[in-house]
Amino acid sequence: MKRPFILALFLFAVTVKGQQEDFQTFYKRFISDPEFQLTRVKFPSPLLILNLETAGEDTTYVSKDEWEFSNYEIGEPHKIITYDNFDKHNAGKIRNTNERVVSFVGTNNGISYHVYFKLINGKWYLVKTIDLSA
Repeated sequence: MKRPFILALFLFAVTVKGQQEDFQTFYKRFISDPEFQLTRVKFPSPLLILNLETAGEDTTYVSKDEWEFSNYEIGEPHKIITYDNFDKHNAGKIRNTNERVVSFVGTNNGISYHVYFKLINGKWYLVKTIDLSA
């Protein structure tokens, strides 16, 4: 009796893993489809902003009603770095993890913008934004 149960559990695990959304496919749609973007943000969404007066961070929480679509076009010289973990280690070599950080780092212009995503129940969601731009 144990063998069918173990086989069923194994097949379930393979099926669930196979249903995980590809991050690149998700991200392309996330930055181009306003309605889709609204469904893939965990609200209220934390937004940490650099406070130039205190050199600290101020946190606000953006509600679904306050959310504004962004295609994350910065318009200034910058590079985009994708990390596979919230600690922002291992840039360039993406491992199969449930975290992604897309960082926009300016070239001599003070831009430092980081968007945090988490894989939840097989789907990617924006869970936090940090804007440390000066």
